[in-house]
Amino acid sequence: MSAHSISRLSRNSNGFGYRKPNHGLAAKGSVLALCLWVICFLSFLAVTLSYQVRQRLSLIKRLEERDKLHFMAEAALKRAIAVIKKEPLDGYDFLREEWSDNPLIFKDVNAEGGVFSVCYGDSGILDGEAALITRYGLIDEERKINLNSSGQDVIERLFRVGLGMDDMLAQELAAGIKDWRDKDSELSIPVGSAEDFHYRGLNYPYDAKDGDMETLDELLLVNGMTKDIFERIKDYVTIWGSGMVNINTAPQEVLLAVGLNQSLVDKILSFRGGSDEREGGFFSGLSEVSAKLSQTGTLNDSELALLNLVAGRALTVSSSSFMVKARIRLSGRVQDQEALSVIDKKGGVLYWREP
Repeated sequence: MSAHSISRLSRNSNGFGYRKPNHGLAAKGSVLALCLWVICFLSFLAVTLSYQVRQRLSLIKRLEERDKLHFMAEAALKRAIAVIKKEPLDGYDFLREEWSDNPLIFKDVNAEGGVFSVCYGDSGILDGEAALITRYGLIDEERKINLNSSGQDVIERLFRVGLGMDDMLAQELAAGIKDWRDKDSELSIPVGSAEDFHYRGLNYPYDAKDGDMETLDELLLVNGMTKDIFERIKDYVTIWGSGMVNINTAPQEVLLAVGLNQSLVDKILSFRGGSDEREGGFFSGLSEVSAKLSQTGTLNDSELALLNLVAGRALTVSSSSFMVKARIRLSGRVQDQEALSVIDKKGGVLYWREP
């Protein structure tokens, strides 16, 4: 070996020249990068699976709550049916009966998973003043104006006289309801009502019903009806029942709507016990109305004639259908849910809506 070669090897061995690559260090870096990638992937997978598990657990919880709500709504309905089936089919009904207001039966009933009450808001006397109070019981549908069978004049009078609406608005809404349910295509009033040609021109077109309403929510489809108006009138109108108005249970607004004047309405409410209607009387038949009203004040000839006229065409002393409003609160929850149903005196279910 030449001296030149020996000198080059010596320099290389001392680190002054070419070095052989360290493949072990590069391999370790690749393994580290791979591990980091695997860790990131597994972390993403864990987060994804955790989210899916939470979603499924949340769904299961909602389904369990829905089952509990269904069970409690059904329990409230069965309790209402048991009470109403005790009433005679051809008897008279008034507001001091068990079905109308009995907290012992309908208030804060414990059930598996929570508590329910069958209750409704009603006008009454609280501390000597008129107030909205809670009654625990059923709402008879004959205390309301039936939109499927009442004349346009009665519906208009409810809106105008009973609820104090503007004359034009009351007229237009009443005409709209009549044209929604009748089978012809003629407008009840020239302006303000609607038939098929109006509804077909909407952004989301549909036809007028041309038949009886099947749910009260159908009102929201009628021309001129808004959610605010609906909320204002919904407790005074119905699509169930006989179409007659129970003189023992109807509020002032409804009694005025059927055609009675304020003087007669005042005498009826006074006989029934005023706004509270808890301690007053009731009518067991229409034939005794005039005699019993004379106990609270003499009826003049015009009032007697008006009473007989309205009684013959619009009044009754009994109710055939009843609304069940169930207020349900699940254990651990602070917000109530409402189930709504309508039943007849035989216990048949006419309408059912779960929370």
